[in-house]
Amino acid sequence: MKMFKFILLLVIVVEITACNNQPKKSDGDPIRLIDVKANPKLYKGKKVRWAGNIVKVANNRKNTVVEVLGKRLDMFGSANHRGAEEGRFYAIFPGFKDPAQFAKGKLLLVNARFIRLKSGKIGAYKYVYPEVMVQSHKLSDKPGRYGDRGPIWHWGWWWGYGHHHGHGSHIGWGWGY
Repeated sequence: MKMFKFILLLVIVVEITACNNQPKKSDGDPIRLIDVKANPKLYKGKKVRWAGNIVKVANNRKNTVVEVLGKRLDMFGSANHRGAEEGRFYAIFPGFKDPAQFAKGKLLLVNARFIRLKSGKIGAYKYVYPEVMVQSHKLSDKPGRYGDRGPIWHWGWWWGYGHHHGHGSHIGWGWGY
């Protein structure tokens, strides 16, 4: 019995530390992209956690600007691939980011600070982009892959527990995705 408790404790510690490489969920209520566009003065300098699919990347002398088609986050603060699009935003990274790594269609999750609204164009259409300075990020390995949650433990219908990695792999049954 002591060995079982030790192993259980070890598994829990490993699961908790496995999540530490994720961008941290912001404190308080999430600030949505559409809220920032509606009232930019209220949110200037505030922390945001946004995600979406990369549209394009532009490298400048001192930074990299990534244009992102924003997606609504789920209740866990992760990108929701079924979520509605919230509009586009510019994610500003200090220094150089390789466009091959930040390829079109990949999912980008950022913790950032809202800087300002910036006018731009999508084709011939004038568009106003929120700009955010990235503090931490997570980039998916494959376009359209939304596995940024990390391991999640959940209870199943058989009164045991299941394990879910956010990529569709399950061990046992449970309430996960």
